[in-house]
Amino acid sequence: MLEADCLICHLKGYKWKARALAVRGGFFYLDSRDSRAPRPDHKFSNIHIKKITCETCHIPYKYKEATAVIDNATSGQTITYFSTDFISNDPLHPNKPLLECLENKWCPAFVKYKGKIKPVDPLQAIWWGDWDRASHRVIPIILWRIRDLTGANLKNKFSITNLAILEALNGSKSVNTSEEIKTYLKAISNGTDRFGCRIAYHTPVLVKGGMIYYMENNQLNKANMPTRDGGFKCCEPFDLSHNVVSGKYALGAGGCKDCHTKPSPFFNRKVLLDPFNRDGRPVYKEQWEILGYSMKRMKELTKEQVIIPPKARKK
Repeated sequence: MLEADCLICHLKGYKWKARALAVRGGFFYLDSRDSRAPRPDHKFSNIHIKKITCETCHIPYKYKEATAVIDNATSGQTITYFSTDFISNDPLHPNKPLLECLENKWCPAFVKYKGKIKPVDPLQAIWWGDWDRASHRVIPIILWRIRDLTGANLKNKFSITNLAILEALNGSKSVNTSEEIKTYLKAISNGTDRFGCRIAYHTPVLVKGGMIYYMENNQLNKANMPTRDGGFKCCEPFDLSHNVVSGKYALGAGGCKDCHTKPSPFFNRKVLLDPFNRDGRPVYKEQWEILGYSMKRMKELTKEQVIIPPKARKK
């Protein structure tokens, strides 16, 4: 299937055959303005175009809050938290918003997709699964079955009535401590739904923060979330492609220091990894780690870059 990207219109001589096919296929409409689409006038090396998508620089921030966390684990009824609950308008200090910026402004995270860095809303989902080790799959447990376990339902406004779980939670708004997780896992392992069917047939796990938590030999263990076919371990990334900004507001418009500096708002950007650790506090991971860079490479990339004018370069 043809992918109609930014460069089809905005880079002269780029994929003109693909551009014609895109028009015929209805990806976009050709009018008199298309032939005059602004051409990029980048001051940096074209290697950036090979490594990052256009949206990475041209969607440096969002103004409308987005869903940041979905907690399907605590009661079995979805509890939603928004970007403004965990991410500020300062990419380096998610808990300290900049006063000179709008409060709802937030900075995207980045993931590698098909070899390129692209911006995403890094949605964190917390849920119970049934880990089939033979197939390396974690099968989500349907929410109504979790509600059968917790006692949450429409009549009681989805309040937990299971006494063992209530005692373990002790007023906590999310399942996050070792004792809480163990209590839930034991209940799921031994529990049945309203029809008398087992809730989990393999190994029940809590999926949270890119990890799975499970019981083995009566001990709580954790491991990396199994992924298949290049799956993302950090989050459930929602692609961002709308509301691009013009060149003067994009990353890089202020020069190399927009990204290649120390600390870097690009490479050292804090990304939410786990909304509630054992103390109920959010855990963040720096962007360079999520993108798979080594510490050495990160230090090289966060040195201020010096651009040598083309005429001054050796041939």
